[in-house]
Amino acid sequence: MEIWSFTFNPFAENTYVIWDETREAAVVDPGCYTPEERAELTDFIAEKKLDVKLLLNTHAHIDHVLGNAFIKKKFGVALWLHRLEAPVLKSAEVFAGVYGIPAFEPSTADDEIKENEPIRFGNTALEVLFVPGHSPGHVAFYNRTTGILLAGDVLFN
Repeated sequence: MEIWSFTFNPFAENTYVIWDETREAAVVDPGCYTPEERAELTDFIAEKKLDVKLLLNTHAHIDHVLGNAFIKKKFGVALWLHRLEAPVLKSAEVFAGVYGIPAFEPSTADDEIKENEPIRFGNTALEVLFVPGHSPGHVAFYNRTTGILLAGDVLFN
């Protein structure tokens, strides 16, 4: 599994693209919301000739979901989210207004991330770790083969 990170939006949020030798990929926590940020992400995906299969959110705070609707439309993929994050995602539109983020396009989850059910794409399996605290349904994604952990806004000691 390979990984590339981008730092987007005024919150300096980390967005990840992960893929394997099949070129199938997942976008995790797309915080891109300006045209320039969106172009940076999609240009990278095109340059690497990746086939985006999944859109995953570790949690639904505004900085992690700014690009959800864009990614869903651009790549025709479903948004996966833990069920406890649905109300948080719904509130993102309100928070966009509070933070003065113009033209925020809300999104809804299409599939549910479930604890202890791996997420698969290509030859990659991501273990789902339920790590609430920062947000009610916060999850982390762990690839045992590479030892890569995508923890969102959760830090482990």
